[in-house]
Amino acid sequence: MPHVAPVGEASYHDAAFYGSFAAVWHYMRSWIPALHGRQLAHLGPGTPLPYQRHIREAWERISAAHLAVSLDPNHTTLLPPDARFPSIHSRLTDGRLSPATAPLGQAPNGPFDSEPEDSPAFLFDLDSLDAACHPHAQRAASAVVASRAFLTLYHLHSTTPTGRARMLDASTSRGPFSFWRRLPDSDPHQPHDPFFS
Repeated sequence: MPHVAPVGEASYHDAAFYGSFAAVWHYMRSWIPALHGRQLAHLGPGTPLPYQRHIREAWERISAAHLAVSLDPNHTTLLPPDARFPSIHSRLTDGRLSPATAPLGQAPNGPFDSEPEDSPAFLFDLDSLDAACHPHAQRAASAVVASRAFLTLYHLHSTTPTGRARMLDASTSRGPFSFWRRLPDSDPHQPHDPFFS
């Protein structure tokens, strides 16, 4: 599908493309002889293949969105509690990844097969995709795209204070009365300003 986001902005297409490669790239490299030794992060000499260029561009947009959200001083307080904004996996602080040992399509066999850091709480770079499979990568990338979109809309100059209040109100986690929806009450016969009812 064509890239529908503004130029330079990460989209859900990027998250899906990155997530699909992250989930199977390690297995593809081991199963297909023509891909032995190929790396996603290091293009090497010559013209890169189209899939390498596309995955690299998608990763650059996702990491730029992650950086933009991280630099927002209020991102921890403005983002909804269920946003699950991930942190980027770092070999320096989080350690090296061991190669995937669970067969494709099967559940991990034991504690050594299930990496605790392979979860939607981490966003893995392209080097990490060469080392192991990451089935939760699309959820992590989608959380980055959604958080960036939320903060961008919240900080727009055209967003009114009422619109910001509605965004924050709608982003709260649902409770026992979640079937109720608060809607703006805009009765033209009332002398007061519109309010939530």
